Amino acid sequence: MGVAEIVGSFMVGEGQDSGPFSVRRDIATGIVHVTGNGFWTMADIDRHFEKLGNSVRSARTAGARVMALVDLRGAVAQSPELVSHLADRAGAVYTEGDRIAIVVHSNLAKMQMRRVVKSAEFEMFLMPDAAEAWLMQDRPAEAGRPG
Repeated sequence: MGVAEIVGSFMVGEGQDSGPFSVRRDIATGIVHVTGNGFWTMADIDRHFEKLGNSVRSARTAGARVMALVDLRGAVAQSPELVSHLADRAGAVYTEGDRIAIVVHSNLAKMQMRRVVKSAEFEMFLMPDAAEAWLMQDRPAEAGRPG
């Protein structure tokens, strides 16, 4: 199932925009969808990770493995200081066992993002559908649903 097909299943009240970032959690798949666009400020990053932390805590409370699809194709290269701040905030939200799929548009973005996610299992992608498929592989089949 592609991202476009699951838009209708997002949990009401969980979609949260914070400046150049948006966060949505899909209740059908359990995936936290994050989108980042344009240039960011330190304050943008702080607001974003406050909202993201809420969605991640909600997923953990449900007893699920945290899976995040982070789409940064609309973002531009950020300063080293911002990338360092982003890495610090990401390290406080994502933990060992989380699975993060990052969708980027360039090799520079890949290099920057590889420095950001350190405590979780992650992979880089150019297409959201491939990222979602990677997140869903090895997911335990739910009772009553085909795996």
